Amino acid sequence: MRIRLPTSALIVGIAALLATALVGVTYLPQQRERESLASQLSAARETLWEYSTAGSLDERLAAAEAELSAEQAYFPDKLSSAATLNSVLKLARESQVTIIDMNAQPARGEAIGNHTYSALSVHLQVAGSLPQVQEFVNRLQDGALKAVAIDEISITGMKESPTASLGFSVYARREKPSS
Repeated sequence: MRIRLPTSALIVGIAALLATALVGVTYLPQQRERESLASQLSAARETLWEYSTAGSLDERLAAAEAELSAEQAYFPDKLSSAATLNSVLKLARESQVTIIDMNAQPARGEAIGNHTYSALSVHLQVAGSLPQVQEFVNRLQDGALKAVAIDEISITGMKESPTASLGFSVYARREKPSS
């Protein structure tokens, strides 16, 4: 039996079309996956290059050391009751308030997070006009003393002569035990 040339060409053409379709169906998903993996690899290489260069590591180390130094400078090295009380007296004079009563508790160790700090508790009463009392409290809180946390505050006598009772703590770095 003899097949005519046009019929055999048709069979070869259909086979070629089926083969091309089969290749396309298997190749296209692999090509998409390859492109996705290539972009992920490129991003990973950029990140690795960014973090592995010596300059970048030196810069990051310098930035971390500067941040640590700034944090350590915020907390005084030592906690002195006399120096703290003198600072409070000076602040009271500058704010034009009168200190009615003031007492300080001995410094104690206080754990905050993973660190232990020396904390000096101070309780005092001040009198003056409302703006003067407000200025005193604001300046106390905003850095007249380093590392201060106001624990409690109450203001009475708002109409005549305001009196503020407040308790605050002043923190310092805990001295490391000598080896």
